[in-house]
Amino acid sequence: MIRGLLLGSDYAVGNSYRGIWGLYGGYDYISPHIFPVASTSVSLGTTFQWWISQAVALQGSVLGGIGYAATGNVTEVRQCNYHYGVAPQGLLALRLILGDRAMVDFTGRTYHLTGMGGDDKERTESVDHLNMGFTVRIYDRHALGIQYIASIREQRYPDRSESHQTVGTVSLVYTWLGDARFGAVEWRAANGR
Repeated sequence: MIRGLLLGSDYAVGNSYRGIWGLYGGYDYISPHIFPVASTSVSLGTTFQWWISQAVALQGSVLGGIGYAATGNVTEVRQCNYHYGVAPQGLLALRLILGDRAMVDFTGRTYHLTGMGGDDKERTESVDHLNMGFTVRIYDRHALGIQYIASIREQRYPDRSESHQTVGTVSLVYTWLGDARFGAVEWRAANGR
């Protein structure tokens, strides 16, 4: 999953909130065990950081746009095992950084595959992908965490019953940290903290 600002500008609110906003480009490929989803998109949105207190920061991105996506099913009995088309989509990503000790992450992505521009104009699908995690610094740049990832797919057909698929994973992770503050950006003057 990758996204980047194509065209935009920066903004600030006071001394504790800064961000960028504009047109983003994105490419996602997510492949849980039972169904993959891939999308290329353009979105309007923002990425920001807000210093809530002297040591606590909230980072986030909020995007909404349109893309061209495909999803498949490894057990589906059809001539082709995929569906593609125009797909409105959105993203909400939040990271709460608690000093240099811990962070809490949440990212939610949603894709709504229409039949427009695709192989099956009557079939629609909704795919949601959620990622939640908690990471704690143990020593120096070493950290341990727990993550939960869930993917949910709803398929709607005009000529047969609807289909629902869900897959989830819990992981224990080791992380080598590259920054003492979990990626928090410091711009405040020393006397303004």
